[in-house]
Amino acid sequence: AGTPTPLISDPFLQRLSFGNAHGDFSRTFQNKDSDDGKTSSVTSTKVESLTSGDGESSYIFGVATTVLGDIDEDEVLEGDRRLPHNLPKSVRRVLADIQDAGHGTRESMYRNAREVAEDLHQMASDPAVFLADPRRGDTDKNAFRRPPLKLYGRETELAILRDAEDRLMDDNRGSEMGSKTEVILIAGRSGTGKSSLLRQAMSDSRGIFVVGKFDQLQSMQPYSALVDAFDQVVHSILAEGSDSAANIKGHILKAVGTNGKVLTDVIPSLVKIIGEQPKVANVTGIEAQNRFRYIVQCFARAICTSRRPLIFVLDDLQWCDSASIDLLKTLVTDQSNKHLLFIGCYRDDEMDADHKVSVQFDLMKKANVKFTTIKLDSLDLHSLTSFVSERLRLPCR
Repeated sequence: AGTPTPLISDPFLQRLSFGNAHGDFSRTFQNKDSDDGKTSSVTSTKVESLTSGDGESSYIFGVATTVLGDIDEDEVLEGDRRLPHNLPKSVRRVLADIQDAGHGTRESMYRNAREVAEDLHQMASDPAVFLADPRRGDTDKNAFRRPPLKLYGRETELAILRDAEDRLMDDNRGSEMGSKTEVILIAGRSGTGKSSLLRQAMSDSRGIFVVGKFDQLQSMQPYSALVDAFDQVVHSILAEGSDSAANIKGHILKAVGTNGKVLTDVIPSLVKIIGEQPKVANVTGIEAQNRFRYIVQCFARAICTSRRPLIFVLDDLQWCDSASIDLLKTLVTDQSNKHLLFIGCYRDDEMDADHKVSVQFDLMKKANVKFTTIKLDSLDLHSLTSFVSERLRLPCR
């Protein structure tokens, strides 16, 4: 075949000389003309080896610009550029960038010519995504679907959570430092991905994974996040079926005895499992608080097993109320419950060492509770590049 004629009238692009084929990325897709409704085949040619005419560089340019069929050689003015109107928008952008760089009007978005070839190869390899152009009549909405979201740059942190859950499911695991309950704290500023990490851990979990979230506007309402989390526990148990719920009911009633109403008054949905409960003796003050914490502790023991461990998450601990942190301390310092994992998330720029939650955590550490802290910072460059690359379906550089 002879040397193809450039479709661009721009002087800089015409200085590019065509050499040997760099690779054949021929791919045909259907383009529906927006004016007359006709369908024509559009194909990218071989990627040709182009060498800059100025002799200073000899990078390989991959350029796929030939449109088969009737080529309308009319040009469309885009800014100060003239480009064939029937090229896909994505290809036009690459050529426009080359023009601008050649004119010296601005720095190119490409560091070298091989990156140009990579982008054009990607367009030719996936034309339904990159060569579909609504302005040219392409209307396939599916062409613009993005890949599903996933977690980036948190493999180490996710492994810590998975390993901790594995330990929960081991009936024979020994205690570390005298403790059988673990606490994992996830610290980071707002927007660093704490919730995303939890969602991924939840999707992988084999136990009961519940999340309660404190609210700054409800910080004076005791137990709000814990009650929400225990309500999720109830619904998880009910979702297992009537036989499983009946079995759990027996364990709960055996554990709490005649004090079941202490629980149902705070967690009304629990009635669906253990039924209506008889009234309990009326106590007040410290005695009422101690009774409540003890009954909740017994309840947690009853629902936590190696087959069904409980991963109990409380988010936004910086807004935790005092009553909740006291109840949490009762749960995580319980040496008899080895199938409970507590995960706490907080904004470390809003919770210093003097914060009431930090003070209680220090006391728990002295009680031989095993603490692991995961510090989340912004994504590193490699993870961020991988995210952008996969979302845009472009080569990772």
